[in-house]
Amino acid sequence: MLRRNMRVSAVAGQKAKTGEGEFVRPTILAAMLLIVVAMLGFPATQATAAGDAVPQFKLDTAWPKPLPNHWQVGAVDGVFVDSHDLIWIANQSNKLTKYDLALQLGQGDCCNAAPQVIAFDRAGNVVKHWNVSSGPGACDGYRCLDGVHTIYVDYKNNVWITGHGHGDSQVLKFDYNGKFLLQIGGSMEKGCCGNQDTENLGGGTGVAVWPATNEVFITDGYVNRRVMVFDADTGKFKRMWGAYGHPPPQSVMSTTTIGTGELATKPGTMVSPEPERKFEGAGATEWSTVHGVVITPDGIVWIADRIGNRLQQFTIDGKFIREAFVDRKSSGATGTVYSFSFSPDMKWVYIADGGDKRIHILDRVTLQEVGYVGGEGGQMPGAFNHVHVSSIDSSGNIYTGEAAAGAREQRWNLVKGAGYYPNSATHLIGDEK
Repeated sequence: MLRRNMRVSAVAGQKAKTGEGEFVRPTILAAMLLIVVAMLGFPATQATAAGDAVPQFKLDTAWPKPLPNHWQVGAVDGVFVDSHDLIWIANQSNKLTKYDLALQLGQGDCCNAAPQVIAFDRAGNVVKHWNVSSGPGACDGYRCLDGVHTIYVDYKNNVWITGHGHGDSQVLKFDYNGKFLLQIGGSMEKGCCGNQDTENLGGGTGVAVWPATNEVFITDGYVNRRVMVFDADTGKFKRMWGAYGHPPPQSVMSTTTIGTGELATKPGTMVSPEPERKFEGAGATEWSTVHGVVITPDGIVWIADRIGNRLQQFTIDGKFIREAFVDRKSSGATGTVYSFSFSPDMKWVYIADGGDKRIHILDRVTLQEVGYVGGEGGQMPGAFNHVHVSSIDSSGNIYTGEAAAGAREQRWNLVKGAGYYPNSATHLIGDEK
């Protein structure tokens, strides 16, 4: 599947202007952005050379190996590859139904609920596991998470987990073997957890730790519209900001139930009015669903505004740098920019997109889309039901986690060499060959 349209627009230091009918030739756009990159101090060596081949990937149907003990995982909302190439998943096995757990209930031969936290090695073997909400050892010294969302391993090998279920106003920190270390938030008294609450979250969606300051950055996006920064050891609040580096919007007390299902908010919850979605012209002044954060080695904070169909970049202190839209015209209810991961050489950024059921491949400097993985829906191998997150190992292989009914992890192996491979899962964007 080859396409001619360039679907990502980007600007630096100001809101994008991409009105209907406007078209910027990719070569001109790239040149303009490289000038901006130089002005902003991005490494010029990271610019994509004309001969750089778009990464090609092929599904690895043998990964992971069959799980032990007749385990069944739930929705795989979180995936993260750590510095030791262990692949961690956070899954909602506590949400499985009686139809999934006949063995556990003594009613049949399959299955048992898997631990909510599982770490695999590169070969696909389970090497670590524990529970955070239910099961042996869970909730010892901390408030249980109703629905796990993000898993992240920092430079000290601490494991961070966020939650987005009912009452999940906390983020948890464990050591590498599952010993509880720290809880940030967790107070659910009436009136808490709005955008002005500096102790609690309204549903944490992403975590990143910046080693230079030992600060943890947490996106707070299912009820609120902000990124919060805390001391990673003590949990002390440091600062926060919203879209474009502005203060987060004022929250108000809800008088009716908002939304449906697991993410529904009940009366008495502090909420932020939903901003109008904008599919052209200047971007919305507030984030819609701020859904993920990554800090690249150059100190750039990347924020995913999922339903806003965009990413924004900031300095560590919260100064706005630039934004880019991904498939901006998509009006699907779930949005396009879920989370980020990066190739080992930092040339490419991969964006999980549950709405379009694909992993977008962007040039990291120009933020132009050059290809994608997936784009087909369903449960068959290689397709995506609801791809929620991706992460990359040291060899450049992609690991994906699917939330909701997807409930699985997959690996996509990087295909060596240059050029287009007909049997590759990667689709290139550009002129037909």
